[in-house]
Amino acid sequence: LKDDFDENNYSAEQICDAVRQAGIVGMGGAGFPTRVKIEPNPRLPKEILIINGCECCPYITCDYRIMLEWTNQIIAGIKLARRASGCSRVFIGIEDNKPKAIEAMNAALDPYANSDGIKVVPVKTKYPQGGERQLIKAILKKDVPTGGIPPMIGVVVLNVATVAAIAEAVIDDSPLTHRVVTVTGEGIANPGNFYVPVGTPVSELIEFCGGLTEEAVKVILGGPMMGIAIADLTTPVTKTTCAATVLTKKQIGGAKFA
Repeated sequence: LKDDFDENNYSAEQICDAVRQAGIVGMGGAGFPTRVKIEPNPRLPKEILIINGCECCPYITCDYRIMLEWTNQIIAGIKLARRASGCSRVFIGIEDNKPKAIEAMNAALDPYANSDGIKVVPVKTKYPQGGERQLIKAILKKDVPTGGIPPMIGVVVLNVATVAAIAEAVIDDSPLTHRVVTVTGEGIANPGNFYVPVGTPVSELIEFCGGLTEEAVKVILGGPMMGIAIADLTTPVTKTTCAATVLTKKQIGGAKFA
């Protein structure tokens, strides 16, 4: 990211068009088209932008790592999303078990803290804090109407990986072809976070991490709380794949094998 970056050099239309052309969707799991979220809508004006830096599922650390390593890129993406959406206030929600991420984001914002209207908000570490309705409630003390969506109360929620992708799309004209994936669990030999091409088979990630342990019995796309078990390891990584979690027989419970 260049030192002279200024989001005001881009119009809302330019930002939204770049996001659409790049094929950016919500990378926290929902996969909703990001352009639709950030584009101005006179019927539902947006006032508050919430950045979701929570990972409520155990084991998953991909968003945590990018908050530490892509901090300035995330801040640039936040400013571009705010510019496009017309939001006047921004809150970055990060679970309180990630003090280094909270520190890194605050340090990156420090030169602009008084003028930019962007605030880091530590939130309680609990499941399912990463859900947008739960995060809105935690930060704003507001409820999204049943059957409704956040823009109905003037709120937009974007994942930290999504805003990082927005920065790449707008500043570098780069499409969304890669993402960070956590490969983890007690059933994987060498867990870690990896920047991988969309379409990579899960089997290649497992092989790169040294393979499965002898105790491994289940592979899940996502985390143990909300992930989906897969039987075919040629299943590819998608834009919404945050993790591949490998569980052992002991973790799943003996009753499953009775």
